[in-house]
Amino acid sequence: MELLTLLFKLALLATPSVDALLLDMETRDAFEGRWSSAIVTVVYRPPASPLEDPSMTPPLEVTGFVLAGPGDAGISVAAPARRLEGLTKVQVRYASGETVSATVRWPGDERDVPLVYITPADVPEGVRSLRWAEEERIVVGRRAWVIERPKGRGPTGRPMDPVLVDTSIGPPVEAPLERFYSARLREADGSPLLDVDGRILCALFRSSPVNAEVAYCASGKWAFEQPERPSE
Repeated sequence: MELLTLLFKLALLATPSVDALLLDMETRDAFEGRWSSAIVTVVYRPPASPLEDPSMTPPLEVTGFVLAGPGDAGISVAAPARRLEGLTKVQVRYASGETVSATVRWPGDERDVPLVYITPADVPEGVRSLRWAEEERIVVGRRAWVIERPKGRGPTGRPMDPVLVDTSIGPPVEAPLERFYSARLREADGSPLLDVDGRILCALFRSSPVNAEVAYCASGKWAFEQPERPSE
């Protein structure tokens, strides 16, 4: 019953009406609490040159999310491919702060794929996994929510509490990338846009090269697909 109440209140915000104001902080906290453990941080070091000591390269971070595979495919982490180019070994840090080693699973030629699968050494108990929404649910203008995890740690040394950000599905990107949607978010690579059921409408994988305020968003149909090569 509590879950149904939560979904009802979030559904009110999913329609552009005065009723959207009924979404209170308690409901937002419940949504964050239910799904925030699925949002992780991927820690990586860019490939070093032959003359550089890899251990001296400062680590970088990008958002990822825990993804339930279709059928019995198991649990993976998904993250933006362009941020991890050339890497096979990374670390995954969960909401609890626990960090594990992980392996990047690249497609055949590592070419132009929005997201990559990452296999973590372990998934702690209690971590939720997300699933993709059906393609027909992805409509331009549809309200969506992004769970952001602020960098740094709080006064107790634990990771900062997540923040729920309201956004919406923007129009398709210009050709030849029209299979992707857009969203007015910046510096949010790797964040999934969630619907009221916690399903992934699309996942942000890079900022627009012409407008830093806009990010490109891939639905489940295209998130791990490579574009067809032009015929010779």
